[in-house]
Amino acid sequence: GNDDGNFMKASKYISNFANLKIDGLIFVPIGCSSKEEYETKNLKLIKQIEQSGIPYVLFHRLINTYNTAAVTLDDYNIAYQLIMKFLKRNIKKPICLSHYFTSSTAFREQGFIDALTDFGFSNPRQNVFRIHPSGQTVNSKVSDQIIKILQENNDIDGIFAVENDILSVAL
Repeated sequence: GNDDGNFMKASKYISNFANLKIDGLIFVPIGCSSKEEYETKNLKLIKQIEQSGIPYVLFHRLINTYNTAAVTLDDYNIAYQLIMKFLKRNIKKPICLSHYFTSSTAFREQGFIDALTDFGFSNPRQNVFRIHPSGQTVNSKVSDQIIKILQENNDIDGIFAVENDILSVAL
């Protein structure tokens, strides 16, 4: 089920899945406004899954405070290599458009920051913009935030977005 990043909705889904006695669950941790909230809420959801006796695997995102079976992408290296290609093509003012906290978002942001650092940028964190700090939908409020960022930084010559939906709105 799509929980839209809503903790209560995700918890209800887990209860429903337990009542249905499903055979297993692929769980994508929900995005949150901070790393602490992300870890706390998702750890509660994992404990709920475990207490329900549902076999599960984490998919796409990790919970750093809990060691469990997970399948993820190499978000850090993919972002790092992409940004290095940007920079080698003479991109001078790239930005990273990010959103709510997840482990994959954090890895992508860090790949962006490290590539800029390795290329000689003095303060690459100033090139990272978090758009909507919670929720997993793109709406007019998000569009307004992106427009404001682009207007205030009119010398931007490269955009790295942590998700396709953000890049689509920016374009």
